Amino acid sequence: MPRRPRIKFAGLPQYVVQRGINREPCFFAEEDYHCYLHWLEKASADWHCHIHA
Repeated sequence: MPRRPRIKFAGLPQYVVQRGINREPCFFAEEDYHCYLHWLEKASADWHCHIHA
């Protein structure tokens, strides 16, 4: 059964969780984690949004 669409309101914070399949780790090497943070930071700047945690 598909997940219902997320309701989005401009200017309000969104709660987003990054998880692996069956709650397994998303990153298996430190380098992968740092690469993810790099692209997350770039996307945040491109879309003018803030990451709080």
